[in-house]
Amino acid sequence: MKKVFLTIAISFMALAANAQIIIGGNIGFGMTNGNTVTTTTIGGTETTVTVDNPSTSNFYIMPKIGFGINEKMSAGIILGYSTTTATRFLNAAPIGATNYEGWRKVTNNSINITPYFRYNAASLNNFTLFCEAALPIAISPETAIKNYESYDLAGNHVETNVDTKGAKQTSFGITVTPGLNYALNSHLSMDIYFNAIGLGYITTKTTTVNETPAAKVVDVDTDNDFGFNVRTLPAAVTFGINYAF
Repeated sequence: MKKVFLTIAISFMALAANAQIIIGGNIGFGMTNGNTVTTTTIGGTETTVTVDNPSTSNFYIMPKIGFGINEKMSAGIILGYSTTTATRFLNAAPIGATNYEGWRKVTNNSINITPYFRYNAASLNNFTLFCEAALPIAISPETAIKNYESYDLAGNHVETNVDTKGAKQTSFGITVTPGLNYALNSHLSMDIYFNAIGLGYITTKTTTVNETPAAKVVDVDTDNDFGFNVRTLPAAVTFGINYAF
């Protein structure tokens, strides 16, 4: 892996000596929440149960630096960071409990390194249609899991706050994504990536460690994903901005 990074770094230095420098990237933030309502009718009696769905927030930032080789081609590297947090509030209280509160929060962070190569296929006025090939590498440390409960049971107030760790992941692959660039002026431009029709192959290794006083069990699962809009792409459509020196 060190040889791969060294080769990429030397290639970029050679390009930078006689090439146009391009900096840019994109940033995104999103939240989801809601609830599921289930209505059951038995013998004319209707029962409605409402269950809160997990509340999820995600944030990513993907700065990039590239070099224009000529009017048709450019290459560079994207450095990305993303974090996703899912919180589920527990609806059902233990038997006999009052003033019950409980939740489970799962946080996953990911670091991404993505060398890329872009080819400008066609231009019309300020618009340029391009195709971008990338080699995404993602590393996710152990998932942080927090569990909390607080309730009165038989007159006693009990609190449980448990922190545990989940699986860690590494992934590597290749993606080819079409996009559209709009030049605002001679230096500033905006990218639109059509990830929904981007083709990719990603292989992901998930390592889970379960350790007890009696034994330590390491479970390694490998998953291969091939198709359009593979899961390393943040959304069906993403936007970016570039500044060329």
